[in-house]
Amino acid sequence: MTEHEFTSEQLYKQAQGNLAGFILGTMAYLKEQGRTPEEWATFIGNRFAPGWEFLKGQGAKAAMQSVVVNLLSAGASLHSLTGDDVQAEAIIADWPSADALEFFGLTQEDADPLHTIFTPIAAFLHLRYEWQRAGNQVTFRFWRERATS
Repeated sequence: MTEHEFTSEQLYKQAQGNLAGFILGTMAYLKEQGRTPEEWATFIGNRFAPGWEFLKGQGAKAAMQSVVVNLLSAGASLHSLTGDDVQAEAIIADWPSADALEFFGLTQEDADPLHTIFTPIAAFLHLRYEWQRAGNQVTFRFWRERATS
């Protein structure tokens, strides 16, 4: 390795910090401007949804795996991931960190609306979606409505 090369781990950590910083920085900006983060998250979710086309028809667990990869890439940690084509659940923790929230002048309540980003994506995939926070853990759920006769 030359003096100007960087390891994959160095690049990964930097990218992870940058992603979290851009997300939280945007939320801090929205708060300062009196805008709601839900509007922004819904807008971004609607823009991202077509990029999830590759998951159409694959079911709830495949969609949840993509959610988890996105959250882990921003610095979250995975506690559990379960499910099948009909329903799936993941428990993520430690995102955003208390230090990052403090740096951007945000509370956990300020940052939580980010999780609504997956609502339009779920709709695009013909799934239902909900999330719920308990302490430093967030539970995410996707499910497919059962057909009625």
